[in-house]
Amino acid sequence: MNHVARRVTRLTAVVVIGLIMVPSAYGQFPTYRVVVIEPLPGDEETEAYDLNNVGDVVGHSYRWVTQGNTEKKVGTGFFYVDGTMTDIGMYLDAPTIATGTNDLRQVVGYGYGDFYQPFLWENGTKHALQPMLGVTPGPITDINNHSWITGAATVDGYGGRAFVWHDDTYTIIGTEAPGYYTLGQVVNDIDHVMVSIDWLGNDFGTYLWTNSLDSIVYQPFQHGGRGMNNHDEITGYFPCGDGCTSFLWRDGDVVDTGPGDG
Repeated sequence: MNHVARRVTRLTAVVVIGLIMVPSAYGQFPTYRVVVIEPLPGDEETEAYDLNNVGDVVGHSYRWVTQGNTEKKVGTGFFYVDGTMTDIGMYLDAPTIATGTNDLRQVVGYGYGDFYQPFLWENGTKHALQPMLGVTPGPITDINNHSWITGAATVDGYGGRAFVWHDDTYTIIGTEAPGYYTLGQVVNDIDHVMVSIDWLGNDFGTYLWTNSLDSIVYQPFQHGGRGMNNHDEITGYFPCGDGCTSFLWRDGDVVDTGPGDG
C-alpha cells in the first residue's frame, strides 16, 4: 500500500501515521503522530516496510547473528495494530519478512534462507502462493485492497521477472532481457504496478504498468522509484553522484523535489 521505510540501519523503526484532517483556509491538511515500533522479545531491531490507510504497519523484527565471517539479520515479520505487535512467525521453518498490507489487514511476505517462500497471511493463517504453469513466485512486496499481489518470480527457469497475481492467476510484467532483474514494488488500488528494473546489480529504471482492456502500457521514466499512490503519482530519486535528488513523477512530468532519496 504506502511504503514508508525501506531501510533502517540497525535502529528501531519509526513511522509517521496520519491522525485527522484539520480544516484550514486552504483546504484539509493531515496531522501526524510519530510511532516508535520496538522489536519483538529476543530481537534487537526493527524495519518498517509498509503502512496501510488505517495506520497498521508491517515489517521485520530481527537480531544480528554471526555465521563464519558474515553478520546477518535473522528474525520474523511483524504486524503492528493500535500499539500491539503480532509476530507473524516462521514459515516452513524459515525466518520471515512482512512486506505489505492492505486495509483488509491481509499481509504478504516471504520466508527467506536458501530460497524465497512467499505467503499471504490472513487472520493468523499463512497461505502459500502456489507455483503455476512454469511460474514460481519469489519475493513478494505489496498487496492492494482488491487483494492483487506483486513481486518477482522465476519463469521457465529465468529469475527476476516482475509479476502481478490475482484470482489465482499470474501476469508476468517484467522484461526477459539477460542481466535485467524486474520487481513489482507497489500495486495501487486502481490495479497499476510500479516496477523497478535492476541491471547488473544497479538501479536502472522504474516503470508504471497498467492493464486496461487487455492492453499493457509501459511508461519508462527516471530511475529509483520508491512509492506510488492511487493517482499513479510516483516518488523516488535521481541517480546519485555526490548526493541523491528526489523527484515526483506525475502524468509523464518529473518534478525535482530537492535533496533526498524519495
